[in-house]
Amino acid sequence: AQIKKAFAKAKEDQEVGAIVLTARGKAFTAGLDLMELASGKSDNKAAVSDNMLQNSVGKTGKPVICGVNGFAITGGFELALMADFLIASVNAKFADTHA
Repeated sequence: AQIKKAFAKAKEDQEVGAIVLTARGKAFTAGLDLMELASGKSDNKAAVSDNMLQNSVGKTGKPVICGVNGFAITGGFELALMADFLIASVNAKFADTHA
């Protein structure tokens, strides 16, 4: 997954003192479509596990800052919570849709 590679690259780069993760548009990230995954019809090869993502974020040894200006749903909410600092605009909306 691209996010795992980006965190690994930032970890190794001595010029990187902190990692800022944000997005453009109406959503920070909505995570994965849980209904699609539950149906067994998903072929989402870009999906990453919570553990892999937490290891990628948590083991950089550098501060991680998430800037959220829109929807952060389920996996996106979890990702935002993994950050050392979470900055949310007045437009930020957080939700966990796990059953």
